[in-house]
Amino acid sequence: MRTMRQPATNVATQTFDFGCNDKRGRAMGAEITTYEVDFVEIVENCNGGFYTHVPGHYFAFNPHTTRNGNGYGPVQPDYYFTTVAERQSAIDKYLTNSKKRALKL
Repeated sequence: MRTMRQPATNVATQTFDFGCNDKRGRAMGAEITTYEVDFVEIVENCNGGFYTHVPGHYFAFNPHTTRNGNGYGPVQPDYYFTTVAERQSAIDKYLTNSKKRALKL
């Protein structure tokens, strides 16, 4: 099944400071963008990009590492969940693991 992603709604971005600096003295942290999105089934022939998500409403987030509050490193994928609680649990886990890695540096 091929699906198409509709425009995102309820978009919000939060930044987090891990309270430590890298070896160049830059404050390490993360930026989390949350949003809601619907996926709908594609019924016509589509030669462009498409998704394979089950049609429905999803709660999503996109993480990004930061240095001095600015985006840093490669682009990260979006993560999709069926409930807000699942999304929040994944965000908490991401931030915990990211902070542990940052503190090692």
